[in-house]
Amino acid sequence: MKRIISILLLLAVALCGCRRIDGDEGKDTQPVLNVEYVTDDGEGSEEDDTLIICLDAGHGFGDVGCSSSYLGCYEYEVTIDVVKRIEKAFLDMDVEVILTHDGETYPDEAELIKKLKKHKIEYKPEGIVDNEIYSAYERAMYEEILVREKGIDFFLSIHVNSVEHAEYVDGYELYYCNSNPHRTDLQLFGEKLNGILDNEVKTVGYDYEDAYIVTKYTKIPSVLLEIGYATNPEDARKMNDDAWKDSLADDLAQEIMNYINK
Repeated sequence: MKRIISILLLLAVALCGCRRIDGDEGKDTQPVLNVEYVTDDGEGSEEDDTLIICLDAGHGFGDVGCSSSYLGCYEYEVTIDVVKRIEKAFLDMDVEVILTHDGETYPDEAELIKKLKKHKIEYKPEGIVDNEIYSAYERAMYEEILVREKGIDFFLSIHVNSVEHAEYVDGYELYYCNSNPHRTDLQLFGEKLNGILDNEVKTVGYDYEDAYIVTKYTKIPSVLLEIGYATNPEDARKMNDDAWKDSLADDLAQEIMNYINK
């Protein structure tokens, strides 16, 4: 059963991205390192029918992500909230979920490096370009460890978008890497989401050099989803609505299951 799952506007988003806010204001607390995330020394097996989903809440640990007066909080607060709701939706389906972090702790770098060496996964410290504490590159490396040790089936990273001087821009954006062997299916996955979620889902595949870090180092189905714009009043309102977040979590969990079981 296990199956591995206009232009100007995109340019403006790519150039502006999510605004990082430096200084003490808005930073989350220093986490307690946790090495228990990586504990299984076994290898993932193609014969194992257990479905395992890996979820990543974008930003955190000093990198607060984007914000706006409409949103009233920081991106990292939204992403961990939504990820935990998606986790619950999967657990209600009896599907195993692994989080790259829980908002307070994350895998210890030394333990990650030890595991990477064991599995002969190339590790390049220069890949850490975005944040000194638990960067996107380290999350991507952890993802690959989970592929080897747990046999994860799907990776989803949740983010919030932002663009300056264009508060009319709204909606979802789904990104994958064009070098991923599942790129065709991931494009179709985004198109299906476009017919289910409450706003347009723009699905974009980037070539390896330009792809988001958490999507480019793996061969399993891996996507990054921007769930709306902090700079759009309606998107920001929805991201503060518990019922909307629960509905989004349920829809994403169900569509990922549909993707895996297709």
